[in-house]
Amino acid sequence: MIKLSERLLLMAACVAPGETLADIGTDHGLLPIFLYENKVCPKMILCDIAAGPLEKAKQNIAAYAPSFTPELRQGDGLSALQPAEVDTVVIAGMGGELIADILAFDLAKTKSYRKFILQPRTAPEKLRKFLYRNDFTIQEEHLASERGRICEVIVAVPSQKANATMEEKEARLTALDKTLAWEISPLLIKKKDPYLERFLNKKIDKELAIIKHIEENGRDVGYLKAERTKKRIKTLRLILHKITKDSRKD
Repeated sequence: MIKLSERLLLMAACVAPGETLADIGTDHGLLPIFLYENKVCPKMILCDIAAGPLEKAKQNIAAYAPSFTPELRQGDGLSALQPAEVDTVVIAGMGGELIADILAFDLAKTKSYRKFILQPRTAPEKLRKFLYRNDFTIQEEHLASERGRICEVIVAVPSQKANATMEEKEARLTALDKTLAWEISPLLIKKKDPYLERFLNKKIDKELAIIKHIEENGRDVGYLKAERTKKRIKTLRLILHKITKDSRKD
């Protein structure tokens, strides 16, 4: 039985039994192998832009699950898939902007799949904004720890109809930007994710390091950035205070 990291185990838990699945940018193919071993998906397609990762996935399949016979397809993004060919699409380990670009390339085709399990390495707020602008609903959000990093997992589904005008969407984007809600998902706060406090502290430490760097360099050009960073720290600390206060009540 193959062993997965906490991040991949969390993503596996987001796949419902009986769903067909495509793993985009499959790399090593470990997640599909695990889903096969646990009899979760009746059909899986492993896709990657390069031949090398597909060969690595093929080697892992031979080593861990030789009876597993998924389709391995080389292609960029969703190009290797047919519309509505699978229920669920996994895109993990890429930047949030790249994931958004993959989804945006052929939006009609993208919306033919029922569910997306997305794991952005960077810029999750840009991915969330893309999903909101294009009428996807974020159903679940989770955090996992892997090699000292806190990883974010987003489960999103295409909405059946537009839920707001573009003007309303842009107004909401602007309003929520000020509260960092695109960066710190309200779903994570609501569900009291066990990694949220650590996640917030890491962000605060990063912002404090930026302030220190600006102050040590003493550059006037850094004044506006320092002020913005101080506001971010204040907002992050307010969120942290809220969740720690709520956890003490529990």
